[in-house]
Amino acid sequence: MKGRRGALRRALAVAGALAASLGQRFVGGVLEAGIDGARSGECLLGLTDTDDVEVSRRAGDRISETLLPEEGTLILPNTVALVAGAPHPREARLLIDHLLAPEREELLAASSSRQIPLRPGVPVPPGGLSLAEVRSAPVSLEDAAAALPDALRIAREILGL
Repeated sequence: MKGRRGALRRALAVAGALAASLGQRFVGGVLEAGIDGARSGECLLGLTDTDDVEVSRRAGDRISETLLPEEGTLILPNTVALVAGAPHPREARLLIDHLLAPEREELLAASSSRQIPLRPGVPVPPGGLSLAEVRSAPVSLEDAAAALPDALRIAREILGL
């Protein structure tokens, strides 16, 4: 874990230095900070997820995308769950089964947000991404939760927040 923290610290420092040298700000985060900051010219680059990049591109923005080849990319699939004690569990199960159908996954892959199909054999439209093209970062959710306070402190320090 320590080596990854050092790599993240170096990557954020390089991004921050590059942006500062161009009179820009580096913003890492969600759509509002990552895409909107880059779109408005407020920052040189931002961290966000692939669906936000694709929605921005389809809106006509000139946004480029780089997946992390060495470290791997964090894969966050869409999720659905049946909440314990739900008032309508049968209807909820029907909705879940509908959403989990391969046909829905194909629709999501072809949608404006260019979702990445998890099932092998689900067609990927031109310009889309398949799991085979993305190196997945090995992530332990327990380790990530434990490292969050330290990661936030490091990010704030590097980004001057």
